[in-house]
Amino acid sequence: MKELETITIKGDNNKEKVITFNHNGRYNENQALYFNAIFNPDLTVKTDFSELGYFGGFRCAKSFSQQAVLYLLCSRYEKIKAVIVRDTYDQLELSVIQQFNAEFEYLGNYKYFRADRKAQFANGSVIYFRAFNYDTDILSSEWDIIAACQVEDLPKELFLQFFGRLSGKGLPRPLLLVEGNPSANYIKERYKDQQADILRSRGIYAITNGKTSDNPHITQEYIDRIKANYPEWWIARYLNSEWNDIKEMVFSEFDEARNVINPIAYDTIKHYKQRCGMDYGWNNPSAIVWAYVDYDGVITIYDEWGDTKQTGDMIKKQALRYGRFITAGDYAMKGNKDDNGKSIWDKLCEPTGPGKQDGMLLYECVKDTLGNIVLFNSLLKQGKVRITRNCGSLIKETTNWKWKKIKLGQEKNLFEEPVNKDDHFIDAALYLVNHIEGLKSQDPEIARYKTTIEYANIHSPKPNQDIKNFS
Repeated sequence: MKELETITIKGDNNKEKVITFNHNGRYNENQALYFNAIFNPDLTVKTDFSELGYFGGFRCAKSFSQQAVLYLLCSRYEKIKAVIVRDTYDQLELSVIQQFNAEFEYLGNYKYFRADRKAQFANGSVIYFRAFNYDTDILSSEWDIIAACQVEDLPKELFLQFFGRLSGKGLPRPLLLVEGNPSANYIKERYKDQQADILRSRGIYAITNGKTSDNPHITQEYIDRIKANYPEWWIARYLNSEWNDIKEMVFSEFDEARNVINPIAYDTIKHYKQRCGMDYGWNNPSAIVWAYVDYDGVITIYDEWGDTKQTGDMIKKQALRYGRFITAGDYAMKGNKDDNGKSIWDKLCEPTGPGKQDGMLLYECVKDTLGNIVLFNSLLKQGKVRITRNCGSLIKETTNWKWKKIKLGQEKNLFEEPVNKDDHFIDAALYLVNHIEGLKSQDPEIARYKTTIEYANIHSPKPNQDIKNFS
């Protein structure tokens, strides 16, 4: 079957843009496969796939290819309603919008309206540019095409909502186009870990091995300069499209097959030592996790609870559902006292009435973030921490929590700052595990961290003396 080798786009102003997969004798096979999976030789759209992914390293032509496909579809089909999304507005404005207009605006097929952030084509088609942290109506419309840039940055729950909005009738089959870099989250499971025939049966086409060297416009000198100056982890992921050693996950040692087990009947574990961890919030959820420690020292987190805008009495009611256990919590709860001089810590600890034993047994946690993460990862790797499947929020946060992205030249801070987002159940679990283990042995990474200015500024908490006699 004849395939596309060169695409010539003619603009309304008689200007042209030529897309060729060959340049000076070099051939970008992945780019050719991508276009040919979507278009027939006459540039009509195929119906084999409804979802197409293009993943790979830096400058492998994946983002340009996605935008070119989007442009071609909107210029050749009338009244297409399309949206291209990215997770933040700054990234959308500085990369996606600027790149799209630089590549295609000169052809004169559309007019870009900056205030509305949309490209309006003469044939009635329109492309909207939207960001999840800025726009509230991304998923409130019916789309013919949704294109997600750097899709690995989007939470899984937002990604899954795309499918409920791909119901437009402008194309023979609505399309989801995604592109990005190798990632250890749900993207790897969906696109990289599946066999091609399984993907095809689900209407999915995925390229997952795009390398910088694929791009015939990139010189070997450029690649050699990257290799000489950038760290190995960056080269592996962003130059060679390697998926096996991705360091973006905070809990890189988490393995569902090893660390997640089926729910446990409480009657079978109530004789073990039990503890709780708690992270307090108001607009963000207050989160509590429960765990027991067996005779082999394995910590099993067997239940969780969380909700927003909960008073002290509401939290106490939930916290005591299995009994009155020591609960490691954030000492920040001791601040912000009310008119009676009581903090939320005080309210949680006090009984509801004279002679009652229904106040929480709060213990000041250790807020050494990096130390707690190193400890938790170590225990995960050893199989010394298990989580039951009913703890869905904790499992979700554990798999989705990432290190903050850094700019090149700042690699020394790679392991210092997790993203401060969706980490409430994680915090509760870290406080809990730290309390149980007591950081008995000092890992070299922890020792190094304790020499930093950041660690020196952290308040060193002391245990609540009121509960020192509880074991």
